[in-house]
Amino acid sequence: MRKRNHAFRPAMLLLAVALLAVMLCGCAASMKENELAPENRGDGYIAGEGLADKESAVDSTLTAGSIAGLQDGRKRIVTAEMTVQTREFTTLLESLRKAVGEHGGYVESVSTRERGAGLRYAEYVVRIPPEKLQALCDSLGEKGTVVSYSEAVSDVTASYIDTESHIAALKGERDALLALLDKPGSLSDVLEVRSRLTEVIAELESYEAQLRDMDARIAYSKLNLWIHEVEREIAPQKEGLWGEIGGRISESAYEIGSFFRALFVGVAGNIIYFAILALIAAVAVILLRRSIAKRKEKKTETEN
Repeated sequence: MRKRNHAFRPAMLLLAVALLAVMLCGCAASMKENELAPENRGDGYIAGEGLADKESAVDSTLTAGSIAGLQDGRKRIVTAEMTVQTREFTTLLESLRKAVGEHGGYVESVSTRERGAGLRYAEYVVRIPPEKLQALCDSLGEKGTVVSYSEAVSDVTASYIDTESHIAALKGERDALLALLDKPGSLSDVLEVRSRLTEVIAELESYEAQLRDMDARIAYSKLNLWIHEVEREIAPQKEGLWGEIGGRISESAYEIGSFFRALFVGVAGNIIYFAILALIAAVAVILLRRSIAKRKEKKTETEN
């Protein structure tokens, strides 16, 4: 058994050298990413310029599968929010689902509910390729009134490359540990290697899950969409003083018209109750007049 331990020590030394080499490779990849960052460049670099000449430097750190979703040499996650008003609620929802499918996206979640006065409301979370996001929003704007729109872009290139470096380092350590298990050694050494191998595999799976998640968010932009059914679509106000005044006048006229309409509907819808109240009031007036007339007659008889 002592001879086997002596044979095991050189193997441990080889493992240490292999791990050191893998760590150095990971550090080199991280240094490479830092050199690519705009704040660490001294050549007058401006975002969006000269990227074609530098893409090979970035791509050399990426695997073939990770190039999907790469935009201008960077990894970006796009999130947009949009609010739309429509008088044709059902038609717009049908058009939305059709447009999402035509543009290669999918509906992640949807929620619809009533919001009073017979009007409805829908909330969608749509996943769409980033290059198709604008086309989808334009198609929605043609079928409804866009009340608001916002878009945020998050550059995750550094995090993406760092995650890939961790994965490469962990794979190297895993392979070295597996090779070490094939060599003869004491039971305690084998158990120690197996324990470390379990830790490495768990870390590797975690980083791979993070990379898959980033790939999914890069490949499919997220659109948070709110659709309101309305009786009257309110177009965005024109810029300038007269545009604002015109918008206010139009809104005031609509509110006054809505008030009288609601008043008429309320009266017409409760006409039966008003008729009953009118009948009761008429009976009360008749009885009151008769009572007053009788009092006058009694007073006249008494005086005579």
